Amino acid sequence: SPFEGEGWDEGRLTFEKPYLRTPARLTRQRKTHIIRADIQSLNILSLGTKIMRLEKTSALALLGLLRDAPHHGYELHHHLSDPAGLGQVWRLGISQLYADLKTLEASGLISATLQTQAARPAKKVFALTDAGRAMFAKWMVTPSRGLREMRIEFIVRLYFARSDGAPAVAALVARQDQSLSAELARLLRAPDAPGEFDRLVRTFRINQIRAARKWLQSIPTANPRPRTTAKARRAQTR
Repeated sequence: SPFEGEGWDEGRLTFEKPYLRTPARLTRQRKTHIIRADIQSLNILSLGTKIMRLEKTSALALLGLLRDAPHHGYELHHHLSDPAGLGQVWRLGISQLYADLKTLEASGLISATLQTQAARPAKKVFALTDAGRAMFAKWMVTPSRGLREMRIEFIVRLYFARSDGAPAVAALVARQDQSLSAELARLLRAPDAPGEFDRLVRTFRINQIRAARKWLQSIPTANPRPRTTAKARRAQTR
């Protein structure tokens, strides 16, 4: 499996800023703590604070958009930038999108072919591989860890779950609520903090989780919007 291996964080893609390199001034002892992993096996590359580990929810969203049919880059950018959909989550530049596609292709999660066009340059068309489909499916059933990840990850999962039907939405909400419930129970069990500021922070986190759970309960789980077909999505780009 492409997402099995030492250091791999299941359900998440980790990317490295391409211009970052191992500093020459590192001692040999410190270098022994560097974990180097092949991107082909989707392992994590880390070097303390020198390597920026980016959780690429946008790259996982690309896998979701390729579930039904292949697309070229501008079609994918159109859907990621849709102000009525994923465009509310982030603003992704076309250069960043192609960088994500390149990494996904190198990782074996998508494949690319050149499609010739009359009187126009050939365009690259991307398709989901079996490994990419399995990766996306696993990510969809992985709850967001805490409220920080929930702000983006859960919203993107909800976008795709709504296109999969009411059972998918209900299951997604239940998994996330269970995760938040466990976090809330942990905070409530913790001993009282000695300082006033500590108590204020803890109270803030408890109230945030309670508010998030209340919001989850308000999500309609019956009759979500029907899944948009690949043909309909292509028509929207014209």
